[in-house]
Amino acid sequence: MQVYITNRDSFVLCSASNDLPEGNVIAEDRITDDVESGVKTLEMTFVSNEELREAIVAGNFILVGGTALKAEDYDLFQIITVKNDTTDETISIYAEDAGMELINRIVGSYQPTQAQTLENALISTLGANFSGWSINYTIPKTTSKGATNFDFTGEESALSRLQAILNIFDAEMFFSYTINGLKMVERTLNIVSRRGSNEVTHVFHYGVDVSDIVETSSIQDLATAFVLYGKDSSGNTKKMSAFSDYSTYSGRTITPTDPAFSGSRRHSYKVSGDRVILADAPQKWGSILNSSGEIEQRKSTDYGSAKLLISYAMKELEKIVETAFTYDIEFLSVPKEVNVGDKIRIVDDNRGQFLESRILSWSYSDTTDTYQMTLGNVTRLTGSKAEQKTPKVNVLSISSSNGIIGSGTFTTELSAVLFRSGQNITSNADLPDGERLVWYKNGVETTEGVSASGFVLTTTITEATQYSCAVVVEMEG
Repeated sequence: MQVYITNRDSFVLCSASNDLPEGNVIAEDRITDDVESGVKTLEMTFVSNEELREAIVAGNFILVGGTALKAEDYDLFQIITVKNDTTDETISIYAEDAGMELINRIVGSYQPTQAQTLENALISTLGANFSGWSINYTIPKTTSKGATNFDFTGEESALSRLQAILNIFDAEMFFSYTINGLKMVERTLNIVSRRGSNEVTHVFHYGVDVSDIVETSSIQDLATAFVLYGKDSSGNTKKMSAFSDYSTYSGRTITPTDPAFSGSRRHSYKVSGDRVILADAPQKWGSILNSSGEIEQRKSTDYGSAKLLISYAMKELEKIVETAFTYDIEFLSVPKEVNVGDKIRIVDDNRGQFLESRILSWSYSDTTDTYQMTLGNVTRLTGSKAEQKTPKVNVLSISSSNGIIGSGTFTTELSAVLFRSGQNITSNADLPDGERLVWYKNGVETTEGVSASGFVLTTTITEATQYSCAVVVEMEG
């Protein structure tokens, strides 16, 4: 990893690395990318010296690249906080790719009287020139939402308001930068309907890609009803029932397909008094000790209308009306093509555990070469559904006793191993009837040098030769 610290005019002040024997040293690092915030963050610790102390100040920029995970990519961050530790002789920083102007800029009330397009809503937050950002729309910028969706009465950072507006449009975002040399040429705010792929892009197998899967189930944060409070234009706290639009929704049952409320939901909710309640709470969580099935939490917010409070309640209750399952997964390897937002599948054939999940965030440390994921929207596949969606694990690898590159004439032993459903197979005798391992020399099937087990091939190589193998199923005539 190589980093360059620059001032606000992009003049390089110094550089540092975690893999060079001399120069400024990076002791620790971690880059994190997150779907919900759309912001990529950097935490980094340097071995302190005078040059770094003078260069690493809040507001300066840091260009990070050359990581083992994505060697060709560079990310630009702005330093938000700096901690100098004289005892440990280290400098620790926290940086974000969104930029301080979005964090420090405060936006005020936004209560339009007519429907707003996505573009107009962004202008209300970022200004007519979008604060110097280029906007890349992958959803139409003319997409509009009703005025009542934008009843923002309080003050907040431009970044927080931007995240709230994109939530109204069921959109997500991320930042990117076009860099020419060490000059930042263009900053882009990318507006997308979804980050990552909604189709499964990668399958991770226990014993091959994953070394440990720990499942935890909990109802500690469970709730089926919120008692809601918002704020008026003067900043005073008000009950939901005190807002002028409350009568529109009082007593209403809101189904997942109700056109008045955007977003996807699995459950129906009822508005009653100052509460939003899971409509089927008695059936789901009722007991001899709690016949109503209602588990209540009180929520105070800055929202300025009943509709916004109801939308907020339904979004948050969706996360906690079910038993919460969390998965702590230790990955042995992660493909470079995996991106935040992707849907992935995790397979444990031994225990019959099949999971589909979205990567809500990932973090990577180049110094320790470790990769962590936060998974959400987990679906556990069982029975025929799991069998249909989860192929058997088949990983076939070849190793060479004398390397894969040589000059002149050299002899080597090629050994094949098939990993299938949690087992290593090294002989045709362990394959099902009708299956066998076939070796190919320069694309043509060969039996020369193949052992009795069929999984070892001994050969003397005198010229460029390509060997491969595959498990084939014999077809009866």
